[in-house]
Amino acid sequence: AEKRLRIYQLPSVLTLHLKRFKYVERLGRCCRLPYRVVFPLQLRVVEHRPPPKRNASSPGVGGDSPGDRRNDSPPRPGKRGGRDSPEEEDASSSAQPPSRLFELRSVVVHIGRDSSYGHYVTVVRNGDRCVLLDDDVVRVVEPGILRSFYGSAGGS
Repeated sequence: AEKRLRIYQLPSVLTLHLKRFKYVERLGRCCRLPYRVVFPLQLRVVEHRPPPKRNASSPGVGGDSPGDRRNDSPPRPGKRGGRDSPEEEDASSSAQPPSRLFELRSVVVHIGRDSSYGHYVTVVRNGDRCVLLDDDVVRVVEPGILRSFYGSAGGS
């Protein structure tokens, strides 16, 4: 299965929760998914722009009048609701939606076979330095430790 998310307004901080458990009916419990989840240290997210809403009461939209536009072409310049010049039409259709580059700052990891028990640790990243938070133990660790939280290589 695949899940998609459309972001209409980019946040200043993006929090993603990757659920790595699945209910297995024959066992009657949730089990950890066996495949690797590789995450980037930087993630560019593009803002989703919904298509402009058409107003049913506007002339030429949604009616059966002789002037009804049956295609998706934009209004002609000089017409009601049209653009002032062809240049504006080209500029707006080719404009890139806003995007933001997010940097991975921390990872919270569940250590345990299923969701009913286990232990959580956190790795906090600041530049090239990483700190592991494990209950009352706080220690500097190598940035490569993040790879150890991708999951096992087995499964599909």
